[in-house]
Amino acid sequence: MRISPTERESIRLMFGGKCAYCGDELSGKWHLDHVEPVRRESVYVPGEVSRSNYPNMRSTGKLFAPQNDRRENLYPSCVACNILKGASDVEGFRQVLAYFARSVPKIKTYSHVRHLMRFGKLIIDPTPVEFWFEKYRRGMRQ
Repeated sequence: MRISPTERESIRLMFGGKCAYCGDELSGKWHLDHVEPVRRESVYVPGEVSRSNYPNMRSTGKLFAPQNDRRENLYPSCVACNILKGASDVEGFRQVLAYFARSVPKIKTYSHVRHLMRFGKLIIDPTPVEFWFEKYRRGMRQ
């Protein structure tokens, strides 16, 4: 799907010019994210050098959920959030972040982490992630 520069700017401003997920200001490079993923087909290519996490794989460009490739399904996303979200839907992305939060207590065994916690510089928050677009829609604009 082609998006005009005007439409792209409109999407960037959808949540106050911030990433729909983390709330960071979008400037410079940012991505258009399919909220409900389109999931692209990949094929194995022997000897292929890939920039992705999956060596020897190349995207064919074929969409598994072409119905999701529409303007209303695009959110503005910082590069880091879009790459981490990958082909997950919103709840899948939330679960990935929850897994990361559950993993943090394991690093408490490191002395420098314990020191940071003692000085209040590292706080582990086990509550579910709330994305910026959810806060924005509720009117908690910052």
